[in-house]
Amino acid sequence: MDAVGMARLVREHVGPRQSRCRLGRPQGLPAVERAVTFVLYDAFVVTGAQDDYGSGTSWGFGVVLPGGVSVSSVLSERLTLVEPTREALTRAFDGNDRYVRLRLGREYLEAWEAAQESSR
Repeated sequence: MDAVGMARLVREHVGPRQSRCRLGRPQGLPAVERAVTFVLYDAFVVTGAQDDYGSGTSWGFGVVLPGGVSVSSVLSERLTLVEPTREALTRAFDGNDRYVRLRLGREYLEAWEAAQESSR
């Protein structure tokens, strides 16, 4: 799957929880041609890049923290080297979502959801 197809899948699966989905990695991380970046809940940047050193078919995802550090293992669930099947990618997206929701907390998420409702 190329980066354009991955961006489309992010928009389809993650839906309104994501914003600013674009091709490429965020500033401060190594540039990769086949990469996609999006923001979850207006708060955390998630980046995914296609494996450029092996078979070229796998994708890895991670939540980008301050300082450009990327977390690619979330609650003991590894989000790297994900085969590009819809099922595996869905697990990776859901793992990132779960991690971000836990970090944001209920109060923020309730405010975010209320803002989403009022903008409809």
